[in-house]
Amino acid sequence: MTPPSDRSDAPQPSSAVPPGQASSGTLNLDESAAMSAEAAARAARHEGPLRIQALPELTTEAARELAAHADFLALDGLRDLSPEVALALAGHRGPLSLNGLEKLSPATATALGGHVGKIYLNGVKQLEPELADALIAHDGMIYLGGVKAISLALAQKLIRCRGFLLFNGVRGLSTEVRGVLRQSARVHVPD
Repeated sequence: MTPPSDRSDAPQPSSAVPPGQASSGTLNLDESAAMSAEAAARAARHEGPLRIQALPELTTEAARELAAHADFLALDGLRDLSPEVALALAGHRGPLSLNGLEKLSPATATALGGHVGKIYLNGVKQLEPELADALIAHDGMIYLGGVKAISLALAQKLIRCRGFLLFNGVRGLSTEVRGVLRQSARVHVPD
């Protein structure tokens, strides 16, 4: 598996598309502040990317329904994610964008570990060792563009990742940290 280019962390929504309208196959539900399991099931049947950007929280039942969606699923309005909801979303088989999350508990990251494919977590700003332990077990590709620094101890953990980790926002790495990260073709930082 070859990682994608570092030029973009996630597909960008079209600003010219009115909320709730499909464009180029994308269904934007940007005004949805709440979603029942029934509404999630209807939305999940959409063929093409699904963006629900304003949704601040999600029930486990609605997450299970949305996980049935077969294409890109963006839930960037979520600010918190319980391990139970993460486990339900892990059943999703397409790219999953959770860029609104600024923090992620190790339990939630472990629950997401069953997800097959790309996960966008560009809102996460800091990577604690316990969170890193959970993320390196993921087999897919995880975008962590919000992380700005990587310590030597963290770099030594990250090179054991099973999937790909992309840190497009990291700047000013020491020569020592960069040398450690180069030991793995699965960890990508900007040059």
